[in-house]
Amino acid sequence: MESRRWVATVLFTDIVESTQRAADLGDARWTELLEEHHARIRRELERFGGREVGTTGDGFLATFEGPAPAIRCACVLRQAVAPLEIGLRCGLHTAEVEARTGSLGGIAVHIAARVLRKAAPGDVLVSGTVHDLVAGSGFEFEDRGAHVLRGVPGDWRLFAVTGCPPSPMTLDRASDADGLARAHPKIRVGRLEIPLPHVVVGSVVAAAVLLLALYVRGRDGTQLPVAGVVEGAAPGIAVLPFHISGVGMEVWREGMVDVLSTNLDGVAGLRAIDSRTVLAHWPSVGSGAPEVDLRTALTVARNVGARYALIGTCVTLGSDVRLAAQTYDLESDDRLGAVEVEGDPDSVFSLVDRLSVEILRTVFRGRARELPPVSLARATTTSLPALKAFLTGEVAYRQSDFESAILAYQRAIEADSTFALALGHLAEAYGWKERIATDLSVQYGMRAARLAQRLSERERLLVRGGIQLPLGTLLGLDLLREVVRKYPDDAEAWFLLGDTYYDLGPQALAGREAAVRALTEAVTLDPGFSPVYIHLIQDAFHAADEQRAKRLLDMYSTIAGGSRFDRENRLSFALAFGDTSARWRAETILDTLDVRSLPGVAGYLGHPRFLAIQERVLWALDERGSPGERVIAAVGLFHNALARGRVKQAIRRTASPLLPRQFVVAGLYGARAFGLPIRADAVQRALEAGSADERSDVETFYAGAHAADGGRWVEHARAVVTLAELAAGSLAVGDSATARFRGGAA
Repeated sequence: MESRRWVATVLFTDIVESTQRAADLGDARWTELLEEHHARIRRELERFGGREVGTTGDGFLATFEGPAPAIRCACVLRQAVAPLEIGLRCGLHTAEVEARTGSLGGIAVHIAARVLRKAAPGDVLVSGTVHDLVAGSGFEFEDRGAHVLRGVPGDWRLFAVTGCPPSPMTLDRASDADGLARAHPKIRVGRLEIPLPHVVVGSVVAAAVLLLALYVRGRDGTQLPVAGVVEGAAPGIAVLPFHISGVGMEVWREGMVDVLSTNLDGVAGLRAIDSRTVLAHWPSVGSGAPEVDLRTALTVARNVGARYALIGTCVTLGSDVRLAAQTYDLESDDRLGAVEVEGDPDSVFSLVDRLSVEILRTVFRGRARELPPVSLARATTTSLPALKAFLTGEVAYRQSDFESAILAYQRAIEADSTFALALGHLAEAYGWKERIATDLSVQYGMRAARLAQRLSERERLLVRGGIQLPLGTLLGLDLLREVVRKYPDDAEAWFLLGDTYYDLGPQALAGREAAVRALTEAVTLDPGFSPVYIHLIQDAFHAADEQRAKRLLDMYSTIAGGSRFDRENRLSFALAFGDTSARWRAETILDTLDVRSLPGVAGYLGHPRFLAIQERVLWALDERGSPGERVIAAVGLFHNALARGRVKQAIRRTASPLLPRQFVVAGLYGARAFGLPIRADAVQRALEAGSADERSDVETFYAGAHAADGGRWVEHARAVVTLAELAAGSLAVGDSATARFRGGAA
């Protein structure tokens, strides 16, 4: 039977000095203590979405969908068992795991167990992988340095958790140990404190609104003047008082105005009209007064400056409640859609969240031109916080603000760890912010692919096709070609196809024309999506096409002006195409430019006309960059010399300790294959700079190719066998991506 693999965060827990405690307490008391310990651990695992795999006597092994809930859970576990006078330590690692009969396997389990062994009493200790995955999420860490983990190759940097940000979970989902849902909460309005029975916990906000509304409207229901709309304000939606049917539901007539307005406000450019403004303009509905008709209701929405109106009903059905809503476009008077949800009245906040999600779908399906064209039909989540964060990320992503997009997508995943679309877009954002094959891009992309079965066929193909680019495989091309064949109007599909062609075209034996054709189709379908312009601009630079570059730069700036890529575009244009004065000013900027932008600028200047100025940019990077950035500079300077035919200069630069050996081998071999006067013994010396056992996959590949060129078939066969064995080893530890690369190289 084939085993199942997926990426998970593995948590191990362990009671500090358990043997001594057992001896002190005796068997009976120790057994009772363990039972209570186990019960508390299981309660918190369930609360944070952890899956218990098994116990280790006095500890637990559990998995989580993501690192953030795993860290939160581990921190809470220490507090949960503290009243038992038990000390706890925890170890966490994120990587691929494998389901086995009755157990869990994979390298992640072994590494997490080794991390636990390095933890001091009270520690929540995480691997560097976990630390990097939650970067920017508000967690605080203490660097515990590099460690050797028994049985695991290499040094591993470990971090102790010293602080957690507030949990994004809403109160209706968070079952605190004290039991918020079991308590009788109170609401304070001014000096008035009102105790509320359990059955109306969901009415807290609505009751407050009813009391506040008395001060806003006055008891006579006097209407106020038409509200003005500030020029340039986002399109507004007015939530109107609901029609109520059923005993005990009257509080929701106006209470729904507040909770839905709060939910809908600020989502992807949508502005909710303040609930007090709506209620102040609403006709009085006293005892025996008729319900407000549709025409009057829509007039109120117009009077408060709304573009959309929301009209709803709240009806009791036996022991359940049904919430229904209809949305209207006030410019056309068209009904955009009708939605409804039904469930337990004790979970009314959860019902309101679900209703909000469906309302947003109707608004964005019939969106105004002022709203960003995001597709909520693709957003497969029932979590309102997840959806709102995702849409915030979509707006930032469309504007090439990848850092803000990453933070928003991370919030979406914390709210719903199964949100496949948010995971996929987070992987893409990391690919733009850092590099295509960044570890975080791969990790999140693999998680998205694993959850893709939840999606429609179109989304499933997009997610699974998109992850192949950071994995460096050509498998995504067939998937993405299938999407554009079936759905030729899908801009995202054309964008992903063009992106893959652009970066993997040589491997696919496809010219740049294939990439440009796909990206141009994406621009035609969705001209407001800025990332699609980036490769088109780069292509114009590489072709030294000044007019096309200028036209694309201007189009990009209208969408993403001020972004990092926009600044890099403008500076690169001045360096490549500017007159003497513009080039001089641009060169002076290099000395003060954010050093993180220098690799991007150098990447634009690959045409033979621009290689001299590219060298200047690379030297600036070498002078000012971090150690990692200086490696990029060393690689760039080496290839710059080769591209300019300066063979002696290129060979001299191979002496740089910053230049990775695999780039030397690949560069010299490639330049020789293209006809540059590089002797075979120069390639051989580069290959012999390190022992055969230390060679990277790339070096082993070129060693085999170089041996074949010289007819040394024993060496050639040795390289093939080495790569095949490495591929088998990668597969054995669950690293299928590396296994495919090594197998392909063989």
